[in-house]
Amino acid sequence: MTANINSEKKKAVTPATRRSSPRRWPWLLAAATLLGGGAALWQSTRPAPLPEVPISRTQRGTLTRTVTGVGQVRSEASAQLRFLSSGKVSEVLVKVGDRVQKGQLLARLDSTAQERELAAALAAVRSSRAEVSRAEAEAVKAAGEVERLRGELPKAGADVSRAQAEVERAAAEHQRTRGDVAKAEAELARARAELQKARQTAGDAGHERQRTVDNAELALASASAALSTAEDRLKLQSKLQAAGSASPLEVRTAQNERDEAARKIRQAQNELSRARNASATASAASAVTQAEAGVRVAQTALTQAQMAAGNRAGLEQAQAGVLSARTGQKQAHLAVRQAANGVTLAQAGLRQARANLEAALLKADEQRRALAGLKLYAPASGVVSAVNVVAGGAQPNDPAIELTDPSRLYLEVPFDETRSTNLKVGQSAQVRFDALPDRLLTGTVQRLDPAAQITGQVARLKTRIALDAAQVGAQIRPGFTAQATVTTLKQDGAVLVPLEATREEGGTVSVWTLRPDAKGGQVGEPPITGTAHRVTIRVQARSANQAAVSGVQAGEWLMSPYPEGLTEGQPVRGVQAVAAGPGAGMVTTQGRIAP
Repeated sequence: MTANINSEKKKAVTPATRRSSPRRWPWLLAAATLLGGGAALWQSTRPAPLPEVPISRTQRGTLTRTVTGVGQVRSEASAQLRFLSSGKVSEVLVKVGDRVQKGQLLARLDSTAQERELAAALAAVRSSRAEVSRAEAEAVKAAGEVERLRGELPKAGADVSRAQAEVERAAAEHQRTRGDVAKAEAELARARAELQKARQTAGDAGHERQRTVDNAELALASASAALSTAEDRLKLQSKLQAAGSASPLEVRTAQNERDEAARKIRQAQNELSRARNASATASAASAVTQAEAGVRVAQTALTQAQMAAGNRAGLEQAQAGVLSARTGQKQAHLAVRQAANGVTLAQAGLRQARANLEAALLKADEQRRALAGLKLYAPASGVVSAVNVVAGGAQPNDPAIELTDPSRLYLEVPFDETRSTNLKVGQSAQVRFDALPDRLLTGTVQRLDPAAQITGQVARLKTRIALDAAQVGAQIRPGFTAQATVTTLKQDGAVLVPLEATREEGGTVSVWTLRPDAKGGQVGEPPITGTAHRVTIRVQARSANQAAVSGVQAGEWLMSPYPEGLTEGQPVRGVQAVAAGPGAGMVTTQGRIAP
């Protein structure tokens, strides 16, 4: 066949052919001219091409917004146990993985020194209690002595009252005797007038004799009065000495005065006897003697009245009794004050003893706690997750033993502050563990910390996600790392549009739709021709790349991204838009189309 083709080609270029070719060139040139003119005419009369815009259908589906974070597993019942006292580890009774019950002994420290200190503290408590008992007895005794002395105060006051009454009685008696003196003086003046008259009658001879006798009698009366006064003073000084108010010297002085008065009275008696033995006229002497006797009687009465008025011994004795009674009263009050001071001292001693006892009890309690702190007990049932001590070793700075309750695990996720604003309690979460990448667990936001924690210049909000207890197995342990995706928004049955297809101007959000015309081509899939129309919409919710809106219906053609330079009703040709994937970053959003 190839040979035939070649032969035909050779035949086409034979001389004969060449000779006939010039005849067809004009025709060919005319045809070309007609064809070029027709093409130019068609090019000038055909319509301009329509602008192309990317379009996609609006869909009805579910708008979902999530926030993702990485956290660690914690246990609500986890406990880091430390010894309350320091010392050397003597025994460790558990190992990692052991299940323990509440109150079970886990480990203990050496207690030799603490037991010795506790014994000393208990001995101090016993000693302090004995001291408190002694101080209480002293306080009771001192209080009883105060009451006894206070009971004697009324008696001392009564003694003072009686002594004052005696002084008043003695003063009244002294006042009465002063009236007796006035009467005795008047009687003596009358007697002396009678004597003067008798002497004038007796004459001058007997006058001298009588005067001698009178003088002797007066001297005798004076000596008698002096003796009586000296004896009374001696009695008073003796009583005062017995009461402790007079000295022995004062008593001896009073005795000497009494002896001297007795000597003078004997001398006066002798002088009177000699004067009376002198001779005189019997009648004159008798008259004079009678008058003299009257004078002597009056003089004696006056002397006695004067002695009674001048005798202050009773008054002075009564006053001394008042002084003594008041002294006794003062001494009684002083004794009460001294006893009260004794009570104060006893009570101070009791308070100090009780304070010492309290200090000793506190010390003993402290030693008991220290001794109890040498033992480590399980505060709750659980599993031993860490043992950081060995028998014979020193107590570590880290917790000695750690316990966890595997049935009460939760995930603690520190979300960045920019991604935590929409987190709420009760939101659902999906959890995937690094150690179990093939397992996807569900959880629920259980708690949000009230305040964010700042690390460096980044603020994070700790969020507790409760794990489904039915899904948590023995492979998940406290400290495991997991990624949690929390659904913060879920709106079903929403009309979804791409955010790039929307524009907000002056608070109004709008999109461009394509309304297909009758001859727009296939209505089912682009390319589609039609007219452009701007529609105002209301955004109900947003995700990272989509929005749930009202104002357009599901299935309408939407221009995406938002076109520039279009006018209302302008014809356009819609082509298939390129689908955009979810946004990058820790916060992801997606639109899921409802079937």
